Amino acid sequence: PDTPLQSMNPSRFSARQPPEQSVIEKKANQYFQKLYVTSLTVEMFLCKLKGFKDSSSPEDRSLFQCILKNMFDEYHYFSQFPYKELEITGQLFGGLINEGLLSVPDLEQALKFVCLFVCSFVCCLLFNRCVLEALKKPIDSKMFHFGIAALYKFITRIKENPQYCQHIAAIPHFLSFPPLILEFVQFGKNQEHPPAYFSPIDSAGALRTLFSLSEV
Repeated sequence: PDTPLQSMNPSRFSARQPPEQSVIEKKANQYFQKLYVTSLTVEMFLCKLKGFKDSSSPEDRSLFQCILKNMFDEYHYFSQFPYKELEITGQLFGGLINEGLLSVPDLEQALKFVCLFVCSFVCCLLFNRCVLEALKKPIDSKMFHFGIAALYKFITRIKENPQYCQHIAAIPHFLSFPPLILEFVQFGKNQEHPPAYFSPIDSAGALRTLFSLSEV
């Protein structure tokens, strides 16, 4: 199956974009390459994205929106990613939610080139919806593991959206979720943290176990 670097290919978009947009696509793809292949961590990538979003440079802001657009474009191909890259992508999705980097104007701008009806999602909850749909997949599927990796990254903020917690808790196989997530979701329905909650949450070990058991 294609790797993220193969699927996140700017050449797929260049035919319908002006030259300056093709340059931005190339830069976006270079950042994904650094994330998946070299030493750029998810936290470093998120820091870069925050800088692009808050920048006074139109090029930087366009780069931020382009990266969001590419992630939306590739969502339906995530199940083809190898487990390591899928974990990274899940953490990136969750990190964007956790860091509050998704605003309605950014999402609208990112989606303007995408063949997707924005009305099928609530704009500022689009990434959350992607995670929720992934969690509904069978627990032995790649997309479920993507959803778990993403959820770990914003689990401490989940109490801010009790309705979202209720949607997660209504998933038929919810009781098979990792214990930490079960606890946060159950308390999150009442806009609370678990009583034994300590910050920060160390989810790295849990994710390594999850993906190592699943990887063939």
